[in-house]
Amino acid sequence: MAGEELDYEPTENGPMYGTSFHDLDGHHWELFFMDESAYQ
Repeated sequence: MAGEELDYEPTENGPMYGTSFHDLDGHHWELFFMDESAYQ
């Protein structure tokens, strides 16, 4: 990583994945992905 700070380790829960971090400017980013095809 290039200086960003993780809020927590990336998590995976079945078809869902997420993480959160602060960038070099101090902005908070929260990323989330869910594979919708797993719920059809």
